[in-house]
Amino acid sequence: MVDFVEISLLSERLTLKRICPELHVVEINAAVTDSFDSLVQWLPWSINPPTIEETLKALIRVAADPHYAFRIYLNQSQQLIGQCGIKLISEADSVKKTYEIGYWLHKNFTGKGYMHEAVLCLLNFSVTKLMAERFIICCDEKNIKSQNVALKCGFKLIKKIELTFDARPDWGLCTDFVFEKVV
Repeated sequence: MVDFVEISLLSERLTLKRICPELHVVEINAAVTDSFDSLVQWLPWSINPPTIEETLKALIRVAADPHYAFRIYLNQSQQLIGQCGIKLISEADSVKKTYEIGYWLHKNFTGKGYMHEAVLCLLNFSVTKLMAERFIICCDEKNIKSQNVALKCGFKLIKKIELTFDARPDWGLCTDFVFEKVV
């Protein structure tokens, strides 16, 4: 088991709880599988609905990085509605401590401002606890909902990049937007 320290971040409507791969794999796998049809178009790892074993491997890989991954729960019902995380970017500009933010939300909970709220929690945690100074969010140029989250959280579009994903050759050449926030 990966060394694990429980971290909980609270907002008005949400609680973000740090992921421990071995403890949370079943719950996360169920949410990903249930939302697979809406995730498959945006996330290169979502080729097929993952098995529990595949989800566990992915969560362990993420936990081994300089990464903080969180489950997102509704405060009122304690229902799991998604996942978000921050990862230290080593190749980013050497002057500022930079993190990349990533996220996905269960298909039944999009369009309600939950991811905006979760990203604001991550930003606050990262600035106060990790001394982060710069953040980036990358998303497909067609993923309007993710773009709106970034913009609503105060990020600015800084560039477009063209890339391919080894896991998704069927996508061909993709264009991602890179958003930045400096604090």
